[in-house]
Amino acid sequence: AAGFAENAADAMDVEGADPPPKKEKKVYSGDDLTLKPMISSEMRDVFQRNSDGRLTVADWESLQEILRNAIQRHLKYELKQHPLVIVEPTTRWDQATRVKATEHMFEGLEVPAIFLARGAVMASFASARSTSLVVDVGCQGYSVSPVVEGYILERASMSSPVGGRVMSEKLEQILTTRLTNGAELRPLHEVRRKKQSSGKIDIALVDVSNLPESHRAFHRLRLVDDMKHELCRLPIATENEENKEDEEKQGDDA
Repeated sequence: AAGFAENAADAMDVEGADPPPKKEKKVYSGDDLTLKPMISSEMRDVFQRNSDGRLTVADWESLQEILRNAIQRHLKYELKQHPLVIVEPTTRWDQATRVKATEHMFEGLEVPAIFLARGAVMASFASARSTSLVVDVGCQGYSVSPVVEGYILERASMSSPVGGRVMSEKLEQILTTRLTNGAELRPLHEVRRKKQSSGKIDIALVDVSNLPESHRAFHRLRLVDDMKHELCRLPIATENEENKEDEEKQGDDA
């Protein structure tokens, strides 16, 4: 047993005493947390980029729970009975990350076997090709990788951390700087609509002062993502190309 005192000077360590139980961290994934934000929780990115630009796992325990939730709860597969294929980024994890992934899969998820595969190689095989040029554009960046007979040509590959996430953050920055008169981006769950007997709809803002900023930032980014997908488009031709076409047409008319 161990005793506790109000003053640190009166406290003492008891040899052989059991340490206090650690508070178990509960991980929510999918829409369990995003639809009904919880005041006592924080939202964090599982992945992060190193100084050299490589995408690595920042929180292995959370990633482990996300995989468990996706495979067992949604796909209805028992992890202990099925081997697992892990598709790592085309830029390749370093040796320490690969060892860490192996440890968590075997010890945490208790899978019988795992196989680490490169993303570009798997994309090529999925298209029934062993030799191809794979262009991968996603949230965390883009990469261009030539695949020859199932192997990536490392020296001819290129990648960049600029992806959909950077575009969304830039769009959010533009919208925030251009909003005037105290207006701000508000996700749907921060706005309440009330219909009066006359048929008029009143809009009221929900008090979210006790909500962690990580939740608000995440939902603002989701709102901007929806706006980007629905409203933003790439021009078929650049402005210079359009001007050149107009000049050519004027020359033909002359």
